[in-house]
Amino acid sequence: MMRVPLAGALALGRALALAPARSSSLRAPARAFASRMPEVEDAGLKWSTGTGAPLECRAAVAFGVDDLRTTDVVVAAPKAGEVRLRVVANALCHTDIYTLEGSDPEGLFPSILGHEAGAIVESVGGGVTSVKVGDKVIPCYTPQCREADCIFCASPKTNLCPKIRGTQGRGVMPDGTTRFKTADGAPVAHFMGCSTFAEYTVVSEISCAKIDDSADLAKVCMLGCGVATGWGAAWSALRRRFIRPRPKNIAFITFVRGFRTPPRPHSNAETDAGA
Repeated sequence: MMRVPLAGALALGRALALAPARSSSLRAPARAFASRMPEVEDAGLKWSTGTGAPLECRAAVAFGVDDLRTTDVVVAAPKAGEVRLRVVANALCHTDIYTLEGSDPEGLFPSILGHEAGAIVESVGGGVTSVKVGDKVIPCYTPQCREADCIFCASPKTNLCPKIRGTQGRGVMPDGTTRFKTADGAPVAHFMGCSTFAEYTVVSEISCAKIDDSADLAKVCMLGCGVATGWGAAWSALRRRFIRPRPKNIAFITFVRGFRTPPRPHSNAETDAGA
């Protein structure tokens, strides 16, 4: 995977969004590019303040269809159950372009796009216990609340937890407000509960997947969407192709047949004939 500066990744996104012919051939290579945030103090980043105070940083803000601009934003402190992250690496997903070009019915402007990233916990809100300052995490569009009454988190087949889906679609945090605003105080919407095209972002605790401290964030950032989506699609295809689903009422059928017609032993002749 090629690594390019943040400015290069944003330029790529803008070029793809403004291209007259947005064909699949143009978008296909987009996911191969990842941007790594500068790792030196003189780049203007505020490293791991952990103070919980609002801070200013740079972000790629989508102000409208095909209108992507790098600008200063204020990122509020995380509230209860929330985590503020320092974004280290991003990958560009087709969904970001899809939203920027105005095709997403849930697309909101202005907003901070991005949902495929590697980040480090900068500060946490009240009640947060699953991650701490300094942890490496993958922000997740689909969270995992792990609550006892969530049939999706309890299911071994899916993890489509709907805990915060309603507010995600409205571009706000679970309390109905945003953590972003422009330098002049105008609110900026969240995107897919992640908004990683910024130096800092705020997400729900249940949207943070803690990873190993030795992980290279520029490589594992794609776990947030590309790898998970690709793996899921391949796994579903294999299951449909090679694993035949059993009838939902198989237990009932077996129970009834067990009482009505006990199985009789088959002779070798019957078995051969049936084959």
